[in-house]
Amino acid sequence: SIFLGGLKFKRQQFSKDIAGTHTVMLILAVIAIMTPSLFAHQIPASVRNAENPSIWSLSLAVSGLLIAIYGGSLLYALKTHQELFRDGEEEERESPTWSKRKAYLILSLSTLGVAWESEMLVHAVQPTVQALHLNMLFVGVILIPIIGNAAEHATAIVMAMKNKMDVTLNICVSSST
Repeated sequence: SIFLGGLKFKRQQFSKDIAGTHTVMLILAVIAIMTPSLFAHQIPASVRNAENPSIWSLSLAVSGLLIAIYGGSLLYALKTHQELFRDGEEEERESPTWSKRKAYLILSLSTLGVAWESEMLVHAVQPTVQALHLNMLFVGVILIPIIGNAAEHATAIVMAMKNKMDVTLNICVSSST
């Protein structure tokens, strides 16, 4: 998105505060994800498996911590420091054309549709992987996230093409986080 936005605009700017916040979130996520793996590699191979109570407990604790950190980051961005995360173009906002009730209904129906499609995708992965002789790790770590976040990627590109780099970075990094 930055590359394509740079083709249209010679100079693009973003807030260093927002970028710093996102950087810290990504670093915390990487550390948290690596912690159970590093711990697991330090215990004897004979007891190293996902059902090991020590690994299981650590994984659950890290998961809870990640949820708390993510919740804290939402509170930070949406309540306590929302002025940092505003786009700076408040006067350009369009008035809503849908009522709140209609918007919530559409959002709920969209969520149900995505959940249904996700179920179909999950059930179709195994036969597809076997038929195409793909590596399951590649499909799970690379292919599905790219396909699943295609709308976010497209939105990030559109925002970069409109020279809204803070929004672009927010979309890209929040998706990763």
